[in-house]
Amino acid sequence: MEALLEKEGTVESWNDERMDELSGRVDDGFKEMRESFAEMNRRLDRIPTREEIDHRFEAVEGRIGRVSTRLEHMVWGLFAVGGGLLANLLAGNF
Repeated sequence: MEALLEKEGTVESWNDERMDELSGRVDDGFKEMRESFAEMNRRLDRIPTREEIDHRFEAVEGRIGRVSTRLEHMVWGLFAVGGGLLANLLAGNF
């Protein structure tokens, strides 16, 4: 027990320093959070018009169309390669 009482002074100062450090980190975290909320509010204050939304959807539809076309070409290519392999396999066995 006496050993604890002897170290009480150093532990108390250590705890005060740690609490000050923790308080600073918490303050920094809240500052960062407030800045993030402010940025979100700035973005939400600017609500896009119906025309802007439609334009964005048209752009997305165009991209989806291009991806769909590429996938379709890949499928036809796979069918062609598979058909060629199957034809060679059958021709080689007969």
